Amino acid sequence: MKKVIVFIINIILFFAIATNVYAVENLELKTTKDKVNLGEEFIISLDLNSDNKEKTSLYAYTARLSYDKDVFDVIDESNFEESENWSDITYNASNNKFALINKKGELDENFLQIKLKVKENATPG
Repeated sequence: MKKVIVFIINIILFFAIATNVYAVENLELKTTKDKVNLGEEFIISLDLNSDNKEKTSLYAYTARLSYDKDVFDVIDESNFEESENWSDITYNASNNKFALINKKGELDENFLQIKLKVKENATPG
């Protein structure tokens, strides 16, 4: 419950302070492996590649993660690892939305990593 209250306060502060909202246009997804076997883990990295890093600030990021639950183990907040400037990651398993806050507003190239594990009994394909 405390975590939810802290998150709500952070969101309220964010909207009270933020004056401009921008969409991230240059987002790349990178993986540590091209092929995985049953039971193996791999990491997806979210990378921001902005040509205007000195002109752009990003204070929050939210997105919806789509993955096949028949192929991958269920994801929770422990599967997410943010870079040092980012914090307060929240993940809603019911709708697969996640959000995180940027403490400095500076753009990090690799700001989030998501660890996925292929189920032992997944159907290859």
